[in-house]
Amino acid sequence: ARGQPQWPPTGLRHRRGHHMGQRSTGRMAGDTVEVREAAGRRGQWGGAMRFWAAGGLVPEEDAAVAVLDHGFTVGDGVFETLKTVDDASVGVVPFAMDRHLQRLSRSAAGMGITAPDLNEVRDALLAVCAANAELAGGGRLRITLTSGAGPIGSDRISEDATLVVAASR
Repeated sequence: ARGQPQWPPTGLRHRRGHHMGQRSTGRMAGDTVEVREAAGRRGQWGGAMRFWAAGGLVPEEDAAVAVLDHGFTVGDGVFETLKTVDDASVGVVPFAMDRHLQRLSRSAAGMGITAPDLNEVRDALLAVCAANAELAGGGRLRITLTSGAGPIGSDRISEDATLVVAASR
């Protein structure tokens, strides 16, 4: 049985310059919010991955974003991508999680998106890691935070941001 993850894991350190001193603008630049992986990829790992969407873990095939979510319709969102690493004491964990969460928060503020509850995002990341044994030996986590559902166009009507954490090997 694994104990509660300790953060930061011992022996793991974020390299200075990992992002070459560049600050993320947080813009999705034409990226679309996709939470469903291609069906053919599922078989690669022997089963469906589990993602965090709508406030909890869901099987890959059930993960969805509202059609009128501004991350999908107008690219109004921010994201962070983290690699996963194996920690002998707790299993698979996100690498440099706190740094990525701080940058996600800054990016969201810069875009005028309601700041995420960093404890919820942290819990989501750890839950996705724990639910996907396929991430052992190295994987990727993608945090996507959008301004939420709204009318077609740029007007925001919601304070409820959409949070999705997807995983891939």
